Amino acid sequence: MNAQFEGSRPGLDPRARLHRIGAQGDVLHAARAVLFSLVSVSLGCGSNWINFLNNLNNQRTTTTTAKPTTLPPSTDCECGVANRVSRIVGGVATEENEYPWQIGLASGFGRTPYCGGSIISSKTILTAAHCTRGKNPSSIYVVVGEHDLTQSDGEKYVRVCAKNEHPSYSSSTVDYDFATLTLCEDLTWAKDIAPVCLPSDAGQGTKYEGVASVVSGWGTLSTNGARPALLQEVTVNSLTNAACCASPYTAYRCSYITDRMICAASSGKDSCQGDSGGPMVTMDGAGYSLTGIVSWGFGCAQANAPGVYARVTNQLDWINDKKTGTTCQAPTA
Repeated sequence: MNAQFEGSRPGLDPRARLHRIGAQGDVLHAARAVLFSLVSVSLGCGSNWINFLNNLNNQRTTTTTAKPTTLPPSTDCECGVANRVSRIVGGVATEENEYPWQIGLASGFGRTPYCGGSIISSKTILTAAHCTRGKNPSSIYVVVGEHDLTQSDGEKYVRVCAKNEHPSYSSSTVDYDFATLTLCEDLTWAKDIAPVCLPSDAGQGTKYEGVASVVSGWGTLSTNGARPALLQEVTVNSLTNAACCASPYTAYRCSYITDRMICAASSGKDSCQGDSGGPMVTMDGAGYSLTGIVSWGFGCAQANAPGVYARVTNQLDWINDKKTGTTCQAPTA
C-alpha cells in the first residue's frame, strides 16, 4: 500500500479532508470515508485545505469532562495482538480484522466512516481532534469490527456519549491533534474487536523513532483519488523530528514539527485523505503499541514530505486521564 497526507500551513492538509468536503452535501457522501490508504503518489495539495481549516476555527467544540474510574488491565485479554495468518508482502489489503483496534467514525448508523481511530479501552476511542472538531458527540458513531466497507461482515455501530479534544489543539498548526471519545456502552472483546496497547514509554518516546511502524485505514489511494473497499495497511519508518525537516525531507520548516508530532516515511508509501485519526502502531515487546495518530502532511507519498502523526507518548498522561472502562494487559510472549 502506498499513500500520503495533507495539512494546514501553506500546503498543509489534515487527513480528514474528505470528511470535511463530504459534510457539505450528500453528493460527496462516499468521499467522506476515512482513514488513509497507501499508494505511490507525488501530488501536492492545494491551498483549499487552508480555507477548510480556517473555517473550522469558527466552529464551537463540545466537550464532556465527566470521567468514570478506569479499572486495572484485565488478565483475561491482551492488547496489541494482530490477527495474522500470513503477512501480505508490500502491503495493500490487511487480513480480515487483522488490526482489531481499528475503528471508523461515521455520522450516523449505517453510514460510511469519514475518519479513523483506535480502541484503547472498552469505552474509549483515541482519534484526531480535527476529526471531532465542531461535532456534537451524539452525532458520532464508532464502527467496530469493520473490514470490507461494501459488505455487512459483522461490523457494529456504537454511539458516542462524550468527547474530549485536547484543550491546546490548534486547527491552524494541527498541534495537539488528540481527541478521545467515550462510548455509550462497553465494547465486548472478541477476535475482531480488541484494544491496542498504549506505549510503555512516555515523553518524547525516542525508542519509537527510527523503527518500522504500520499505518492502516480506508483512506484514498492517492490525492483526491479513489477509496478502497478493504482496510489497507502500509509499513513506514518513523523519524526523529530533526530528520523530518532535513534533507531529503525539505517540505517542512522545522518549526512546523512540534514535540507533539512524530513523522514517518517510506518511498512511495504514506497515509492519505480520509485516514485522519487512524493508528500508527509499532511493535513494543510482544504486541503493538499505538505510537502515532494520522494527522497531516503535504501531498500524498510526496518524496520530500513525510507523513506527520500526533505523537502519543508526548500526551500519554492526558490520554490516560481521559480513558475509561476496562483495558487489557500487554502480551508477554
